Amino acid sequence: MNTRIIYLAIGIMMTILSLVFLIGAIIEQTPLLYQTYSAVALSVMSFCMYSLHPHFKDKVRAKFIRQKAIFYSFLVIFLYLIFFSLGLVLDFIALSIPEMLTMISSLIVITLFISLVCATKLH
Repeated sequence: MNTRIIYLAIGIMMTILSLVFLIGAIIEQTPLLYQTYSAVALSVMSFCMYSLHPHFKDKVRAKFIRQKAIFYSFLVIFLYLIFFSLGLVLDFIALSIPEMLTMISSLIVITLFISLVCATKLH
Protein backbone atom coordinates (compact mmCIF):
# COMPACT_ATOMS: atom_id res chain seq x y z
CA MET A 1 0.00 0.00 0.00
CA ASN A 2 1.18 3.52 -0.73
CA THR A 3 2.82 5.20 2.25
CA ARG A 4 1.26 8.57 1.44
CA ILE A 5 -2.22 7.08 1.76
CA ILE A 6 -1.31 5.70 5.18
CA TYR A 7 -0.11 9.15 6.33
CA LEU A 8 -3.35 10.68 5.07
CA ALA A 9 -5.48 8.04 6.82
CA ILE A 10 -3.64 8.50 10.12
CA GLY A 11 -3.98 12.28 9.82
CA ILE A 12 -7.71 12.03 9.25
CA MET A 13 -8.16 9.61 12.17
CA MET A 14 -6.15 11.82 14.54
CA THR A 15 -8.11 14.89 13.43
CA ILE A 16 -11.38 13.09 14.16
CA LEU A 17 -10.02 12.05 17.57
CA SER A 18 -9.02 15.66 18.29
CA LEU A 19 -12.49 16.85 17.32
CA VAL A 20 -14.08 14.25 19.60
CA PHE A 21 -11.94 15.49 22.52
CA LEU A 22 -12.81 19.11 21.67
CA ILE A 23 -16.55 18.47 21.36
CA GLY A 24 -16.52 16.48 24.59
CA ALA A 25 -14.82 19.34 26.42
CA ILE A 26 -17.31 21.85 25.00
CA ILE A 27 -20.33 19.72 25.91
CA GLU A 28 -19.05 19.01 29.43
CA GLN A 29 -17.80 22.61 29.82
CA THR A 30 -14.43 21.42 31.10
CA PRO A 31 -10.87 22.28 30.06
CA LEU A 32 -9.32 20.31 27.23
CA LEU A 33 -7.73 16.98 28.07
CA TYR A 34 -3.96 16.77 27.82
CA GLN A 35 -4.34 14.12 25.13
CA THR A 36 -6.00 16.66 22.85
CA TYR A 37 -2.72 18.52 22.35
CA SER A 38 -0.91 15.30 21.48
CA ALA A 39 -3.64 14.22 19.06
CA VAL A 40 -3.49 17.59 17.28
CA ALA A 41 0.32 17.34 17.08
CA LEU A 42 0.09 13.83 15.61
CA SER A 43 -2.49 14.91 13.05
CA VAL A 44 -0.31 17.83 11.96
CA MET A 45 2.68 15.48 11.77
CA SER A 46 0.76 12.99 9.62
CA PHE A 47 -0.51 15.62 7.21
CA CYS A 48 2.97 17.12 6.93
CA MET A 49 4.48 13.71 6.21
CA TYR A 50 1.80 13.20 3.55
CA SER A 51 2.96 16.45 1.96
CA LEU A 52 6.69 15.76 2.40
CA HIS A 53 6.85 12.14 1.27
CA PRO A 54 7.58 12.84 -2.46
CA HIS A 55 10.30 15.38 -1.59
CA PHE A 56 12.27 12.96 0.58
CA LYS A 57 13.08 10.52 -2.23
CA ASP A 58 16.24 12.49 -3.12
CA LYS A 59 18.67 11.94 -0.23
CA VAL A 60 20.73 15.10 -0.78
CA ARG A 61 17.71 17.37 -1.00
CA ALA A 62 16.10 15.66 2.00
CA LYS A 63 19.22 16.24 4.10
CA PHE A 64 19.34 19.91 3.09
CA ILE A 65 15.64 20.37 3.88
CA ARG A 66 16.06 18.71 7.29
CA GLN A 67 19.03 20.94 8.16
CA LYS A 68 17.16 24.12 7.28
CA ALA A 69 13.99 23.00 9.07
CA ILE A 70 15.86 22.10 12.25
CA PHE A 71 17.53 25.52 12.25
CA TYR A 72 14.22 27.34 11.78
CA SER A 73 12.40 25.25 14.35
CA PHE A 74 15.21 25.68 16.88
CA LEU A 75 14.76 29.44 16.76
CA VAL A 76 11.00 29.23 17.19
CA ILE A 77 11.25 26.64 19.97
CA PHE A 78 13.69 28.90 21.79
CA LEU A 79 11.09 31.69 21.59
CA TYR A 80 8.42 29.30 22.95
CA LEU A 81 10.59 28.49 25.93
CA ILE A 82 11.30 32.16 26.62
CA PHE A 83 7.58 32.95 26.42
CA PHE A 84 6.60 30.11 28.77
CA SER A 85 9.40 30.93 31.22
CA LEU A 86 8.50 34.61 31.38
CA GLY A 87 4.82 33.76 31.60
CA LEU A 88 5.38 31.50 34.58
CA VAL A 89 7.71 33.91 36.37
CA LEU A 90 5.39 36.89 35.87
CA ASP A 91 2.25 34.85 36.65
CA PHE A 92 0.95 35.55 33.16
CA ILE A 93 0.39 31.84 32.51
CA ALA A 94 -1.37 29.63 35.05
CA LEU A 95 -0.81 26.06 33.87
CA SER A 96 -0.09 22.87 35.73
CA ILE A 97 3.23 21.19 35.02
CA PRO A 98 1.80 18.20 33.09
CA GLU A 99 -0.35 20.51 30.98
CA MET A 100 2.57 22.80 30.23
CA LEU A 101 4.90 19.90 29.33
CA THR A 102 2.29 18.37 27.05
CA MET A 103 1.66 21.75 25.41
CA ILE A 104 5.38 22.44 24.90
CA SER A 105 6.07 18.97 23.48
CA SER A 106 3.10 19.28 21.12
CA LEU A 107 4.28 22.72 20.01
CA ILE A 108 7.75 21.33 19.34
CA VAL A 109 6.36 18.54 17.13
CA ILE A 110 4.05 20.94 15.28
CA THR A 111 6.81 23.51 14.80
CA LEU A 112 9.31 20.98 13.49
CA PHE A 113 7.01 19.46 10.92
CA ILE A 114 5.54 22.74 9.72
CA SER A 115 9.06 24.11 9.34
CA LEU A 116 9.90 21.02 7.24
CA VAL A 117 6.99 21.85 4.92
CA CYS A 118 8.01 25.54 4.76
CA ALA A 119 11.65 24.64 4.06
CA THR A 120 10.48 22.34 1.27
CA LYS A 121 8.43 25.10 -0.31
CA LEU A 122 11.24 27.70 0.03
CA HIS A 123 14.17 25.56 -1.19
